[in-house]
Amino acid sequence: MNRSHYKLFHQKYNVIVVGGGPAGTTAAKYAAKSGAKVILFERDPVIGIPARCGEGVSKRGIKGFVPLKGPWIVNRLNQVELIAPDGNSIKLETSLIGYVLDRTKFDKVLGDYAEAAGARIVTEADVTNLIKNNGRVTGVRVNYKGSDYEVSGDIIIGADGVESRVGRWAGIKTMTKLDNMESALKINATNIKINPAACLFYFGREVAPGGYLWVFPKDAHHANIGIGISGNYSREKPAKYYLERFMGKYFPHVEWTNVVAGGVPCNPPLKQLTMDNVMLSGDAGHQVNPLTGAGIANALQAGKFAGEIAGEALRSPDPIDSSLKMYTKRWYRARGKHHKSNTRLKNAVNKLDDDKLNELARLMNKIPRNEWSFLKIFLLAIRSSPDLIIDCMKVFRKS
Repeated sequence: MNRSHYKLFHQKYNVIVVGGGPAGTTAAKYAAKSGAKVILFERDPVIGIPARCGEGVSKRGIKGFVPLKGPWIVNRLNQVELIAPDGNSIKLETSLIGYVLDRTKFDKVLGDYAEAAGARIVTEADVTNLIKNNGRVTGVRVNYKGSDYEVSGDIIIGADGVESRVGRWAGIKTMTKLDNMESALKINATNIKINPAACLFYFGREVAPGGYLWVFPKDAHHANIGIGISGNYSREKPAKYYLERFMGKYFPHVEWTNVVAGGVPCNPPLKQLTMDNVMLSGDAGHQVNPLTGAGIANALQAGKFAGEIAGEALRSPDPIDSSLKMYTKRWYRARGKHHKSNTRLKNAVNKLDDDKLNELARLMNKIPRNEWSFLKIFLLAIRSSPDLIIDCMKVFRKS
């Protein structure tokens, strides 16, 4: 056995983080900043590869976590175009809508920040199970480059994605209903001609049933193109079918690279984000915006909370499992109400058929842009689909 490996794996850590995405590296950073001894295990060889993400994010979502200028930001967007099923579009413009990221560089810098704070990051390290003694989790089993190790830790943070094994092993109920699990597929397109300032969203049962299709430009000739559809529809035709049909219609001569598929949990927030001394963060904790499927901003915030609370629990005289319960409470205070409202709104919007979406786009385009307001848009939505008012009343009454 390599001596450095023996020393690395035969130590006890205060915090073990499983998964090197934004939630995991951010949790490791904040736990280490609190003075905890932290190690993070990532099963892929390089953090940030593959990037299972559309790479679009708002300014508010990343502000405070990374500088707003850097190689991880490849484009700035100030226009949005929403395309109805019949091809009519609604165009919005403002000073800044968001950024398109290079997730490879973005995730790397988050990992760099975690290491700078004192955390150890080990790649090609696959956590294969939790270690339990007398019913309590005391560490993890890790396969590192073909060799198996047991690593002890006081607190385990599962940031291992939508398929989180840590949550399942710990006994946390993470089951997602099929209609709440979005089937997603994204590609990088080259030799494309697009407006570099506008992100495009396509809607409709024939385009992306139960979801939407996006085009995020990296520049005038490169774009991140992807789709998310409801799991109910993916049983009939996979996301790949809809994306290939879209590309054949709109971009028939465009080259594809870096095809990545995955699932997105667009369901109500988990009622329980902890079990004893285990926490779930990011997609593992279903902390994804259920309306849009966006997860970067929530992952950063969830990771921050998890890391901070791990540090607080280690300093507290109270039992660790008792202290970690604050994580669920803090998350719900910060995002829970918004998450629940977006879940209900997603369900309401998904009831709109293509004719109603077309009618809404047509009515909105009759109003001058300088007269747009949330109230007018809401009234137009009700006009195109009167049943929507009942669903929206439920959203706001229960929020």
